Amino acid sequence: MKRFLLLLSICQFAWVLTYCGNQRSLEPTSPTTPTTNDTICFEADLLPLLRFNCAKSGCHDAGTAANGVVMEDYATIRAHVSPNNLDQSALYNTVKVGSHQGVSLDPLQVELIQNWVLQGAQNTTGCGGVAFNCDTAKFTYNEVVRIIMDKECVGCHNANTANDNIRLDTFDEVKKVAASGALVGAIEWQNGFSPMPRNRDQLPDCERTVIRKWITAGMPF
Repeated sequence: MKRFLLLLSICQFAWVLTYCGNQRSLEPTSPTTPTTNDTICFEADLLPLLRFNCAKSGCHDAGTAANGVVMEDYATIRAHVSPNNLDQSALYNTVKVGSHQGVSLDPLQVELIQNWVLQGAQNTTGCGGVAFNCDTAKFTYNEVVRIIMDKECVGCHNANTANDNIRLDTFDEVKKVAASGALVGAIEWQNGFSPMPRNRDQLPDCERTVIRKWITAGMPF
């Protein structure tokens, strides 16, 4: 009888260990700390990415709102995020699994969203620290065109993202796109080119004029 009771106790102890182990496995497995100390800028880094990939006709623009989800601005995006909690953030859990409605973000883009959530999902704006007042008398790359690219384009067209295989984050890359005619075609919304910025208003006339003058002048640095 004593041997039976001893065996029963051992079995009960083993069951407790197994149960506790299973309970531990149910704990959140998503990262809980950002992988970078750099602040993720919602306006410059995240918003262009989500507008480009998600806020388009048939998906998550205001007119379509697939499944009632809109991804056009901070308020509509923030509605699907739980700050500092990836497991409770529908946005993160949707993009991390792979393709969604034909769109698949690369690991660096997913990590960008991950870090933004873990940094508190803040509406960080004006992160570039560069005040820009458009003046058509100024049209060098470093003085004006670069600022326009950083403000309007680089969020979607950079070394990590390069949507449509186009980069606009360096002088050489912008010059290459401009020389092909694609830059003016896109910002002027010409036939045969995808209107840019995608899913947003056309660039102000002054900014488009500056870019055209820069190209006409030989694209000076």
